[in-house]
This record gives sequence, structure tokens and C-alpha cells, in this order.
Amino acid sequence: MLSDLNFFRTYLSDPVLTRFLPNEAPYPEEMIAAYLENRIAHWETYGFGSYLLGLGSKIVGYAGLEFVRDTSYIDLRYGLIREVWGRGLALEAARVCLEEGFRRGLAETLYGAAMPENEASIAILKKVGMKPCEVDLYGDEVEHFCIADEWA
Repeated sequence: MLSDLNFFRTYLSDPVLTRFLPNEAPYPEEMIAAYLENRIAHWETYGFGSYLLGLGSKIVGYAGLEFVRDTSYIDLRYGLIREVWGRGLALEAARVCLEEGFRRGLAETLYGAAMPENEASIAILKKVGMKPCEVDLYGDEVEHFCIADEWA
């Protein structure tokens, strides 16, 4: 959708918002289009993925669960535009995503990852109950977390 592409163009072009993403810098146009195509393809293939988050009529971020490329691990993902930081929206979205993932039986364990410098993201992962774990989803440059479904 054009509104989705417009959101990701804005989000992925912001040097502050992208500094902790894999590119660690603003994404060029072709990477932005590929990013959105990958999100859509994940939904089409698996029936779950990342949602866009709205506040009123404005898209303010995204959150969801997606398979880590070429693995059976499912990773929690989220991001918000700067103007809504500090309102607890990422924490709320992360909790909803984990609850949905476990309710749907997507996996017995769900994962999260953040660069060590991304203190806000690490705080969210800990607040939703994730603990540091020994898994290599994205290499040594990130800290890995996990949470098990207590009902699995």
C-alpha cells in the first residue's frame, strides 16, 4: 500500500531511527522498497508478521513477530517515530505481539535482539519478561533475549 510505503520512507530515512537497525544508517530508496516487500511476503507466507501502529489517524510505528531469516526462530520487532517516544506505546505493542504469538502457538519460545547501545529497546525487552539468552540470531553485535510460553 502507498501509505505503508510512505511511512517506511519517512521512518527508514531518519538517521536517528535507523541507527540501531541492521543498516545502521538511513536506507536508500531501493532498500526501503525491499524492506516493505519483505514484510508483505512474510505475511503472505506465514500468516503473521509486523503491524503498522496508528495513533488516531496517523501511523506512528510498527510492531510484530517475524521469522529471523533462514532460521526457525521468531523475533519480536518494533519501532516508533520520535514524536511518540516515552508514552509506553512500544511496550504495549510488544506485549500484545508476544501474547498473540503465544496464543496462536507460533512457537514455544520467542526472541528479541537489540544493539547494546539501544538502552530503550533493551529496557522494553526486559519489561515484557524477556531474559538474556544464548542464541545467535544476528551475530555478536547485538544482545539476544528470549521468553518461553509458560503454557506450552
